Amino acid sequence: MTELDPPAQYYSESGELTGFGIEIVQEIQTLVGNSDPISVVPWARAYHMIETEDNVVLFLMARNQLRNEKFKWVGPVLEFSFGLYAKEDSEISSLSEPEARNLKSIGVYRNDVRDQILTQMGFENLKRVGDKLQNVKMLMTNRIDAYASSSLSYGIDASEAGYKESDLKLVMTFQTIQAYIAMSLNVPDHVVASWNSALKSMIDDGTYIKILKKYYPTANLPTKAITEFD
Repeated sequence: MTELDPPAQYYSESGELTGFGIEIVQEIQTLVGNSDPISVVPWARAYHMIETEDNVVLFLMARNQLRNEKFKWVGPVLEFSFGLYAKEDSEISSLSEPEARNLKSIGVYRNDVRDQILTQMGFENLKRVGDKLQNVKMLMTNRIDAYASSSLSYGIDASEAGYKESDLKLVMTFQTIQAYIAMSLNVPDHVVASWNSALKSMIDDGTYIKILKKYYPTANLPTKAITEFD
């Protein structure tokens, strides 16, 4: 399963499901001989399913302390940072964590990892929405002070909401993130290992970097997997 989150996963003009995550997973499936179909499911429902059901694969998922022991992991397949973004013409500039806590409201995508991280950090000024583009629209109409996004997707969020990347600015980075393909705990270890081996072969032969640069021209290969969290 996956969610729509361009350019990682989206429908092309011809109606084909495509994107970075789709191409990575489909290439791995080819290498390991798996032909299971990919379903597009809203994130909250998909996350509940991988927590409660057997033999579920969900991508792309940020790995953190809250999730680390709940799933098995293939990757990392992508690395980026999470931050708070404000309007370019906002008086808000570089924020410390205490200053961010004092903002009137910060928009987050409900049950998304950014919601979880900021909640765990003790932020009590979060305004949760069920559509991530609503965050941008609320920001641009001054209904929130900032919203949580990633270094790879905030410009896409802005464009899809009818604005430009330059309309937004980063005011605080709060975590570096690695994204993975997550699997239910009951998935056999040898299956997880075969998927990781296939991903490594894609990195070694250049297939991975070709797909990465196609969708994220400024992104680099992920660093060593972070498997322990404070």
